[in-house]
Amino acid sequence: MNQTYIFSVVQSPSSLSSDATKPAKLAIQTPGGKLIKLNNRIESEGAWEALIKCNEKGSWKGLVLGATARWCVFSEWECAG
Repeated sequence: MNQTYIFSVVQSPSSLSSDATKPAKLAIQTPGGKLIKLNNRIESEGAWEALIKCNEKGSWKGLVLGATARWCVFSEWECAG
């Protein structure tokens, strides 16, 4: 435990609608509920990153802000320590 990781997510449009050009809002949620925003990498369109120190045991989640302004889980993993 207490490891530092670089989380990287590549965004692909889900459709060809005009909404597909809007950048996603992505975050990592810690087991304690804290949201850590992933930042858009300027040199790589559609790539998002965050440097995160995993120092909490429990369920970590990758989140995307949905069309209804609610966070939706797109991945989940356990940190056992």
